Amino acid sequence: MRTQSDPLLGKTTPQTVPPRAGVTLGLLVAGAALGAVAWPLSTWAAGLSIVLPVAVALCRRKWSAFTLAGGYYLGALSSLPVSALQSPMVGADVLPKLTLWLGGSALAAIMWTMVVDPRRRAGHVALRLVLAWSLTLLTPLGLMGAVHPAWGWAFDAKGSWGLATLVLGPVVTAFTVYHVLSERHRTIKRWAWHSARGLALIIAFAVIGKGLGDQTVVPRQAGQAAAVQSRWGRLGEAGAVTLEERIARTKLSLAALGGADEPGAKVGLVLTGVNAFGVHPVEEVASFARETNPATDAGAIAFGMGVSVTESADGEAGITRARLAVVILREGEQPVLMCATDPRNLVFDWPGPHCLRNERIVAVAPLGTAGGLQQTMRLVIADEALPGGALLLKQLTKPAHSLALVTSSAGAGEALAARVQAKHFNALAMVTGVPHMMATNTLSRID
Repeated sequence: MRTQSDPLLGKTTPQTVPPRAGVTLGLLVAGAALGAVAWPLSTWAAGLSIVLPVAVALCRRKWSAFTLAGGYYLGALSSLPVSALQSPMVGADVLPKLTLWLGGSALAAIMWTMVVDPRRRAGHVALRLVLAWSLTLLTPLGLMGAVHPAWGWAFDAKGSWGLATLVLGPVVTAFTVYHVLSERHRTIKRWAWHSARGLALIIAFAVIGKGLGDQTVVPRQAGQAAAVQSRWGRLGEAGAVTLEERIARTKLSLAALGGADEPGAKVGLVLTGVNAFGVHPVEEVASFARETNPATDAGAIAFGMGVSVTESADGEAGITRARLAVVILREGEQPVLMCATDPRNLVFDWPGPHCLRNERIVAVAPLGTAGGLQQTMRLVIADEALPGGALLLKQLTKPAHSLALVTSSAGAGEALAARVQAKHFNALAMVTGVPHMMATNTLSRID
């Protein structure tokens, strides 16, 4: 804001000066760099994402806040367009994911601009920050918490302590911003360590440090289930493991996991990563799963076979849209097909005639019991781990005793996406305090 003198009226009037193009570009690049480093480019730096709400709160203009937050989401969700362009079904995948990437980033950035107070009143900014934090975490306006700062530093749950961090996060951030703004006009030594501003920043950096440590924790295995972490490649590609070999290897894994005498080695369910057993028409996947079920020699062990299912063809080009899915096979029962939520609609998706998509909770029984259920497991498929706010609400309203992420990292773009999925998934499991595990096809360093 500048002032301009009016010689006729003999007074000065305020004049709004738009930010320079270089400043806008710098904020966009800075936000994109923060988002990319915190989420897809690293396994440990998600705690840095708490810099976003602090930086937005210190902006003087809403446009600056929008540019910074928009850049952050574009960088943090950059795996979406990368994986779409690398997908073998580019024609069916690229437009929805690009729309989600650009439109979702813009919408979430608009939510963060409400933090900015033109008069820079410290109390108002702090309250606005808490509101924006909540809206972007738990509503579609912020992509249901995708790459949200809350997931950057989840504390290991002890009783209700994990859920308390979801409240502690915005409070600590608002506390920091309040003291930084409230002391900007004072003549005291504001940056002394014992000043309110100094103490606020110490608390903030302590929280970031805690988050950096938590995000490197390897997922804990659920009690009565196990995941197959494979290096098989995409089925049908040159050099990839053949279907027959995959079945043989899975049978060996099932025998090793379920055939030992030690109680800790016995499992009730084994999962493979998505795409581990190829792409099939949705009408034929059940018969395929029955015919090739590697768990047929494993007795009471149920098997979750990761596949993709095709549901429709697009015109004469033969472009077929596929959904990631898992077929659950139990001894003496019909296969149950569980499909991923459509990437064009990560938050809401109605069940179709073939696939079970909502509330995918699997009952897991230990070996040697007559129907005694020991735990339930919620299956999360691939990109569904991104809207962690939706999963948190599901877990609170209809809790499962453990969580399983069934994902893939077959290509460079998918590996980036899987890294972001793993961070969200780990944070959700720590907040809710439940055992969790991850099934991955073509394992890469994502946890």
